[in-house]
Amino acid sequence: MSGTTETSTEPFRLGPVLVDPSANRIVLGEREARLEPKVMDALTRLAAASGAVVSRDDLLSSVWGETSATGDENLTRSVSQLRKAFRELAPDLTIVETIPKRGYRLALSPRKASDEPGAATADTPHRPAATISRPLAAIGAALVVLLLAVAPRFAPSRSEPEPDRPSIAVLPFSDLSPASDQRFFVDGLSEEILSVLARTGALRVVGRSSSFQFDTAVDETRRIGDALDVDFVLSGSVRRDGRDIRVMATLAEAPSGFTVWTETYDRTVADLFEIQAEIAGAIGTALAEPLGVDADSLRRKRSENDRAYALFLEGYAQWSRRGDDLIGAIAKLEEAVAIAPDFAAAWGALSLAYEVLPAYATTVDGREIVPAVYWSNAARTARRAVELDPNSALARHAMGNVHRKQLLWRDAERNYRAALAIEPDNHAVMEDLAELYRFAGLHEAALEVYLRMLELDPLNPNYTDDAGETMHFLGRTDAGVALVARAAAIWPPSAFSLSNLYVELGRLDEAKRVLTGCAACDASRRALYVALVEQAIDPSPEFVLPDAVRRQFVNFELISAAVGPERMLDVMEHYNLSAIGPQMGPMDNTRSIRAMRADPQWRRIVDALGFPDYWRERGWPAFCEPLDGGDYRCR
Repeated sequence: MSGTTETSTEPFRLGPVLVDPSANRIVLGEREARLEPKVMDALTRLAAASGAVVSRDDLLSSVWGETSATGDENLTRSVSQLRKAFRELAPDLTIVETIPKRGYRLALSPRKASDEPGAATADTPHRPAATISRPLAAIGAALVVLLLAVAPRFAPSRSEPEPDRPSIAVLPFSDLSPASDQRFFVDGLSEEILSVLARTGALRVVGRSSSFQFDTAVDETRRIGDALDVDFVLSGSVRRDGRDIRVMATLAEAPSGFTVWTETYDRTVADLFEIQAEIAGAIGTALAEPLGVDADSLRRKRSENDRAYALFLEGYAQWSRRGDDLIGAIAKLEEAVAIAPDFAAAWGALSLAYEVLPAYATTVDGREIVPAVYWSNAARTARRAVELDPNSALARHAMGNVHRKQLLWRDAERNYRAALAIEPDNHAVMEDLAELYRFAGLHEAALEVYLRMLELDPLNPNYTDDAGETMHFLGRTDAGVALVARAAAIWPPSAFSLSNLYVELGRLDEAKRVLTGCAACDASRRALYVALVEQAIDPSPEFVLPDAVRRQFVNFELISAAVGPERMLDVMEHYNLSAIGPQMGPMDNTRSIRAMRADPQWRRIVDALGFPDYWRERGWPAFCEPLDGGDYRCR
């Protein structure tokens, strides 16, 4: 779009967000927001300017045919709506800049939808993973090298070679409902189909975080196949109108783009299990790989009540999104279990939502939340889920999270392992298991799980970041930093991880450059990190640790570099006694933390977390060992 001043109805990209003017919508992965036609017109006018300032008079005349004297309110309201819509999809993304006394301009350079977005440049901030991009391809290539480099020491331990299974990516189905208001339901159904296929064990099914980044409306099937390294792509649409539902599904061969099979199902919501079973059966037939899925077995895993099941699909999709959607997830899942009290999976999903909400919200309905109340609700609902169905992966996952929160590490691990025995490819369970190992200092075990997660969900920048940091803990710093850097190129939160690594390595100027160059990062958090790095670069005896450090998690090497390791331990103890970062940090194998392992305060934190009892049963971290009399020592 560079160089043109004419508006267009062709789709284009702003950073990770796809803009579709003809449909008046913006899309980020599986999420979308609708814009009023005039708001979209204003956006396309700004995009046509390719980063140049567009005056208020220009916007008013070209979009509304008005002057400043009559239309200022329209313009101000539209810019506000535009910012709000993008903020709902990508909270860390700045989209429109106000240039005082001149007008507005886009903070990102528009690109054609058919182009690969490419790496972040000076005028394109680091972006969350949501589109096909060269950085994502680079991560995939880096992981191949990584797997070769660390095998066999860190390769997942399997008694037999991994079977050569057909591979498939399930894309998020499109919402074609009359009011376009069924996004959560459609996403939930898409994810349920993905899970049904994964549970068969006959297919390698790419994880949601990777496959839900694509849309066959704008991405060619062959390019999707190349990016995800799959044989087949399943896409489709859902139209829901009351109880009536139409599902259209298409299976395409990824290398050629050839349509292998397509079908339309005109049913009711009560037939959702039959639809899933028929889709799985058709895929099995097309692949000459019977999958053994039947509607009755699916219904037994969920609920006979179709209203409760629809609420479960919506609530679980909202839980997957995290953020503000967690509040809606809890409301939907509470309603589901009220309608169907014996719905074990809904109880498990409700527990997962209760447990994680305090990490994302401080208020609900204007009232400050009490984390302990939500954690108590998580324990209650997880117990109910397991009572109803001890063979439910969701129930076991939820109970694992509850036990981890209660510092019952071995019990948590057993529940995660039980969930994975039921659903071996469930990467959401793997994520929490890997975190448990990382928190407890069992970094080799953690990396093994992270690598398995990346096999299933190769374009997930969060997993890439975690794998890279864990490699650093194990002494493979160059490879670890490279992975975190690749994640930071497409996902703003990884910029904070990368800056922390650079600080530990003494590369302070690079740490500052990463932070100041991350235009898409949360502004307040970025300012806090920059202040700490600047104090490390040029120490001032008058420097006071900002209060914000005690209210939000800050990486420990950064705190140590700014105010010293003793103050770092004070902050670590505060985190572990609060809801900010319980269990995080003390067993990270970084320079400052290693130096403090002989300090009684570090020992007090580790003992309070109950790690030594877990180590005695599970095995010791590489840098710790048991001593006579039940004592231990960490070097």
